[in-house]
Amino acid sequence: MIYEEKRQFFITKNLNTQVFEAVADATEQAVLKALWAGETLCGFEGRVVQSFKDAWLSKFGRFEMTRDVLQRPVIALTPQWDETEDRYGLRRRYFASLIEAGAVPVMLPLGIEPEAIEEVLKRVDGVLITGGEDIDPACYGAEATELCGRTSPARDALENVVVRWCLKHKLPMLGICRGMQAMNVFAGGTLIEDIPRDLKSTVPHVQPEDYAVRTHPVVSLGSPLFERIAGGPTLEVNSRHHQCVARPAPGAKILAECPIDHVPEAMVFEDHPFALAVQWHPEMLAHLHKEDRTVFELFVQACRRTR
Repeated sequence: MIYEEKRQFFITKNLNTQVFEAVADATEQAVLKALWAGETLCGFEGRVVQSFKDAWLSKFGRFEMTRDVLQRPVIALTPQWDETEDRYGLRRRYFASLIEAGAVPVMLPLGIEPEAIEEVLKRVDGVLITGGEDIDPACYGAEATELCGRTSPARDALENVVVRWCLKHKLPMLGICRGMQAMNVFAGGTLIEDIPRDLKSTVPHVQPEDYAVRTHPVVSLGSPLFERIAGGPTLEVNSRHHQCVARPAPGAKILAECPIDHVPEAMVFEDHPFALAVQWHPEMLAHLHKEDRTVFELFVQACRRTR
């Protein structure tokens, strides 16, 4: 339908036309979302009622599509910051894996106040803490050595707020690689700064192969959740990290580990409806393997329940 016809529809219902002009066609879903949720918009003065919803949907259709769109959870992703190019960036498969599981992904910015971050978190249904840079060892009471990789103070600050807020308010959270480490550190745990040096491990946790290649096993520590994901007690995974959880944070439980060097590979926070972290990169395998796809499907299901 054309813009003017929709505008006239507002007029016939005695609604403030400025509200319509503010949302217009480009963000029509904002109007429909408010209608569907029974919320009011500025200028509606409480007159968003079932009869108006029925009239809108009857005239302009899109009933099934609208319900489908509005039921998709919105999931925020923490970004990587390329300081050389001064730009944010994430691998496409993070977004694709969430979309394929039925979610709408959006990326958080760095450098905003904690209060602003919290306001954003109130408006999303879950958070994916992505892989990337090393966490500054000062965040867990250690000193950086020559084997500490590039860090990002702005990202550490963002994820500190995100993790604490999600744990406090029970917002679903999934951590991948660095994300697992961030969930542990910002909840009060510590890290192994370099696996080969500190654990004398020869497992290729920084695999030379492509992300799509599975290179080492992970075994369950008796976790029904991990075994649901893996389809059994073991799972082959990819690997691209040189740090890992050392002391789990209060409330955190290790679900699975590499059986060769005992590096923690999956973790949950037990007093939380869904706060799962994995050390491998399921986003790079989700389009290839059911097990990795299940990680995202379970996460999106948990996010949908918060709507």
